[in-house]
Amino acid sequence: MIDCHEADTLMDARLDGELDAGAAARLDGHLAACPACRKAFAGLQAAVEGARAMPRERTPGQDLWPAIEARIGAGRVAPFRRPARRPAVW
Repeated sequence: MIDCHEADTLMDARLDGELDAGAAARLDGHLAACPACRKAFAGLQAAVEGARAMPRERTPGQDLWPAIEARIGAGRVAPFRRPARRPAVW
């Protein structure tokens, strides 16, 4: 049986399909016995599934700046305000 630290290092590889059968079985055994790691793995699975479900029609590139510029022109971007300077304390 593996510990939580080792399980944590294997979770990403499992989601990416990079584990061999033995390592996958060890991780599955740990997840079956450890509610905390099972919850963490479920959160990672949800994040990966959410990322895979995101639309991919737009990619950063030539069309990125016009979209930013339009948001600025529409007043949906707050202007940058320099923080007040604090005197140095020696």
